[in-house]
Amino acid sequence: MKARISAVHQLEMETQWIHTDEYDEMVIPVDSIPADLSSLDVLLACMQADAGEDGYFVIPSCSAPRTGSQLCRFRMRGDGYHLQQLFLFPLMPIFGIVKNNRATLAIVTGMKYDFHLLLRVQEERYTLTAQFDLADFGAYEDIRIRLIPLEGKEATYSGMARFYRDYQLKRGACRRISERIKEQPYLDYAKDAFSIRIRHGWKKRPTIFLSISSFCLFFVKLSIASLRRCRRPLILKKPSGSWSVSNAMTSTKQNSASLVGTKAVTTDGSRSISR
Repeated sequence: MKARISAVHQLEMETQWIHTDEYDEMVIPVDSIPADLSSLDVLLACMQADAGEDGYFVIPSCSAPRTGSQLCRFRMRGDGYHLQQLFLFPLMPIFGIVKNNRATLAIVTGMKYDFHLLLRVQEERYTLTAQFDLADFGAYEDIRIRLIPLEGKEATYSGMARFYRDYQLKRGACRRISERIKEQPYLDYAKDAFSIRIRHGWKKRPTIFLSISSFCLFFVKLSIASLRRCRRPLILKKPSGSWSVSNAMTSTKQNSASLVGTKAVTTDGSRSISR
């Protein structure tokens, strides 16, 4: 495995590799990173591809631009095409590549809260670089990127997601809801709650809905409150020998209509309020 390290100035940095049966991990010791660096780019040899190759980069959701997780395929874009896109602060410290029926998942395990992803397309060459932001806090720990090879049916973006989920579960970073219910009983209600399940099931929508979502939520709450007031929503009647169903909301509306034009008088009779 190789990695190209670039900074504001061309510097020779110590790079270490840890090899195991399951993964390879690149390490840049914190002591070898100059204190005056504002950023450090790490381009792994496996995170490169030529235009026209069968495959794609896997880029997770980021703080900006807020476009959600996406795939970048290695398409032919013509001579002279140039692209440079910076993805700020990925919400998950991962990225990857699928190429020629093989995949490599990269998990940033050191300085994972201060890195961006830089996508470049230049001269029919695609690269995905991990750019570490050192301007605010500097390097406070080793930079580490773990590379996991995936093959066969797991060499897809779905396989990367499954591996990362299992990775998080094994190291205790997250727990299954079935286990958390034992300590937090309210989760048993939340996992089946109507309003919560709909909220989690929302799909990508136009931005106009973001501004009216609270407006719609008000009417949803109002409807639920109205149903709760109606203790007997359905009343069975037998007016002429046959059963029929009438909605109790009809009688509620009639009662409400009878109140129009009446006045509410206070106990001392001094003031009245028209309805």
